[in-house]
Amino acid sequence: MMGERHSESEPVATAAITRERHSTLSAILVSMAEAVRIPISPDARLPTRRTLDERLFVRWPGALAPLARAVNRLPPRSRLRRALLRRDVRAVFAAWNRKDLEAVVARVHPQIVYHPRADEPDPSPHVGRDAYEQLVYGFVDSFSRVTPTT
Repeated sequence: MMGERHSESEPVATAAITRERHSTLSAILVSMAEAVRIPISPDARLPTRRTLDERLFVRWPGALAPLARAVNRLPPRSRLRRALLRRDVRAVFAAWNRKDLEAVVARVHPQIVYHPRADEPDPSPHVGRDAYEQLVYGFVDSFSRVTPTT
């Protein structure tokens, strides 16, 4: 109603919510500050055929999720984590270059939401692995070969 006075506890509750948001944002920024760059040599030797793990992940995509969770729980500066991530990126480059898009898409979360840049042909979000797969098949026509750069 007009002219109704709010209780004195309302500003305190708002301040508590603001502090909670601030601490959450601070935690996110701190975790981002711990990000680690992993150099990948442009002359890295890429496999020309599917590796054993790629064959397994394509056949049983659910097998990748527990492994990915375990790797993501490792500290960002862990040598094991960096080596596995480097290997994963190389595997995606290799799969793309040999046009093995099934192996590329197998590494994507089933509930992916891909938000393209505004200047892409279809700037609407692509939801789910199937939508992402269609997007990847469209990209391969435009970008036939990818190479890591430093």
